[in-house]
Amino acid sequence: MTIIKCTQEIIARLLTDLEQADHGHAADAATVGNCVQICAEAVQQINAAVETQEFTDTDEQIHFFRKLRPQIDGRLFYYLQLLRLLAATPVTGLADKQKTYREEVDKITNFRNDNKEFLLYCELNFDFLDLYYFTRSTTVFHFSGQVTIADKRYYAPKSHEMAADTGYRLLEQYLDKLMYGADMHKWSQAPGREHGGLQWTGTIAALTELAYAVNELGMLGGRKLEINKLAEFFERIFGIRFINIYKAYEGIRIRKRQRTPFLDALRTALVARFEYDDAHCK
Repeated sequence: MTIIKCTQEIIARLLTDLEQADHGHAADAATVGNCVQICAEAVQQINAAVETQEFTDTDEQIHFFRKLRPQIDGRLFYYLQLLRLLAATPVTGLADKQKTYREEVDKITNFRNDNKEFLLYCELNFDFLDLYYFTRSTTVFHFSGQVTIADKRYYAPKSHEMAADTGYRLLEQYLDKLMYGADMHKWSQAPGREHGGLQWTGTIAALTELAYAVNELGMLGGRKLEINKLAEFFERIFGIRFINIYKAYEGIRIRKRQRTPFLDALRTALVARFEYDDAHCK
C-alpha cells in the first residue's frame, strides 16, 4: 500500500470516528477531550506510515504535505483550540461569552494577517515554492504564533501553518454558530423586535456580494457606509453573523472567474420570471 493510500484510509477512519464521537456538536470538555485523543491516535498512525514507507517522488511528497496531512493535523489543532476555548468561556453572562468568542476571532484574524502571503499562495493554487514549503527539509523552521508542529522527521516547513489554517477554519465555523446563537438570543429579547420567522438561507459569500453591491450604489441613506456598519445592518435584517466580511469579500475578489455568481443568478432568475409571466399573461 502506498503512503498516499494509507493516509487516505487514516483520514477516512478519523472522520468517521469524529462524527461518531461528537455528532458535529463538541459542546463539552469530555467530548472534545475524546476527540483530541482520536486525532492524536491518527497522528501517531500517520507518523508511523511516514517512518516505514517512502514517497515515490517529490510530487507525491508535496501532495501529502499540502493536501492530506493537514486534514489530520488540522483537526487535532482544532480540538485543542476548542478545549482551550471551553475552559476560557465564562459559564454565565452573555456579554462575557461574546467577548471571549470575539477574542478568538481576533486570534484567527491575527494568524491570517501574519501569514497572508503564504495563505494567498495556497488560495490561488500557486506551486512555484512547493518544493520549499511542502517537502521535508533540514533547514530551520520559522513560525509565527503558537508552535505545535516542528519535528522534521514527519513534517515540512509549512506544516504548522497548514494545520493551523485548517484548524482555524473549523474553529471559525464553530464560533459562527456560537455567536449566531448568542446574537439571536440577544435580539429575541430586544423590545419591539418583530419575528417573521424568516432567515437568510443562502451562503455568507452570496450575502457579501449583495452587501457590497448595495453599498457601492449608495442604496442605504444615499451614500456609502462603513462596511462593518453595513455588516451589522445585514446581520440584524437577515439573522446571520459575519465572522469577517472583509475576508469574505477578499475571497470573492481574488476569484479568477465568476466573481459575482449570486448577483448573476439574481438577474437570471428575475429575467426568467419576466419571461414566464410574459408567456402566460392573458
